[in-house]
Amino acid sequence: MNIEVQLHNKYDMEKRSLYYWAKMYEGQLAEGEPYRNLKKTVTISIVDFSYLPSKSYLSVFRLREDAEKFILTDNLEIHFLELPKLGFEQQKTSDLLVKWLLFLKAESETKLEELAMSEPTIRKAINVLEFLSQDKEARKLYEMREMVQTMDAGSFCVAKKPRGAVVHAFPERTDQEYAVTTTNP
Repeated sequence: MNIEVQLHNKYDMEKRSLYYWAKMYEGQLAEGEPYRNLKKTVTISIVDFSYLPSKSYLSVFRLREDAEKFILTDNLEIHFLELPKLGFEQQKTSDLLVKWLLFLKAESETKLEELAMSEPTIRKAINVLEFLSQDKEARKLYEMREMVQTMDAGSFCVAKKPRGAVVHAFPERTDQEYAVTTTNP
């Protein structure tokens, strides 16, 4: 399962989601293994913009035959969750998925507290976030990720960390480096 959160529309989410799905699906087998060993693979994209023509906040795609509509295999599933499409009617729901999406979308402490009161797992997530926000090192990493997001695509970022370590905008991590990933538009 691949879960991705996108804040900005890069106008390629369907291709991006399918690409990550394909990489995960292909990566299941070692050379010579039988195809029957392939398992269902799901990609979930949570986006903070309207992307699909559907009015629903949740869209699920499967590999389906056009004329008779039967599913070829259940091994492929791609979900899009579009935060802006959560309407007023979903605000007072008991659906756990909607509550988590509202948590991601929450713009005030009041809204977060309402969600925490209605769902213990959300209360736990809020407590973890509060703890992390007090950690100076975690906050620095967050700020560096934010800085990289605002940079032009393809830019390279180097920032000094305590004890002389260097932070690079590369998708790998060693003991002396922290990854700050960015995506090309």
